[in-house]
Amino acid sequence: MKPDTQRQFDEEMRVAGWCAGFAAPNALQLLIERGIKVDQFQVLFDCLGSVGRSWDFRDSKQMLDAESQIVVRAKELIALLRRAEHDNGWRHVWDSDYETIESSVEIEQLVDELKILAQSTSQQLVQIGDMRYISLRPQSGKVRYFYWISLIAFWQFVLSRDVKASDNGIGKASGPLVAFVTIMSERMDGPAITPGAIRKFIERHRGDIDKFARRFLPSQLVTLHYFAGGRLPAKKI
Repeated sequence: MKPDTQRQFDEEMRVAGWCAGFAAPNALQLLIERGIKVDQFQVLFDCLGSVGRSWDFRDSKQMLDAESQIVVRAKELIALLRRAEHDNGWRHVWDSDYETIESSVEIEQLVDELKILAQSTSQQLVQIGDMRYISLRPQSGKVRYFYWISLIAFWQFVLSRDVKASDNGIGKASGPLVAFVTIMSERMDGPAITPGAIRKFIERHRGDIDKFARRFLPSQLVTLHYFAGGRLPAKKI
């Protein structure tokens, strides 16, 4: 494996922050040898980076309250501007002697900008709400949840592989997905990484994969995945 490829991997893990150092040093080399392309890994890098940056949303009640207040205040200002007196649609800022206009603002333009602010903030609230919802789901540790759900979404939507854990005939979980998650989790902290733990995770969180993919994977990639499978994706939340 080229040194710059490993450096890129290490940097993306550092940016993601919470998952730095989870993957085994030889993970990329082993998986590339199995046919996974570097450009496919870029999608995983971007996903992990996005999740890492979003990780701060998990407990951010202060941020949620602030964004909510922006929406409320923007709508209140719009209502006040509609009722306030103005000079043919303009409000002016005068000098201290009220002789010279120092600056002016057009009421309708200001209202339009406040509407845009309220709309964009509402969208931000949806994103924060989604992250708070997702972050409350894992029961075996938030970090492992996000890391493994990223790997499984990559497996399904980028590699177009089935999300399942096979049985080796004696009750032990096995299969390509289990091997993939195991390889990528070699140095992960916390409870032991076992085939049974991975299978239990897949079964418990299967319903989260689609929602996660829509948030953190390229939307075109998700849509094309469903078209290739012969069915349209569900309505985006």
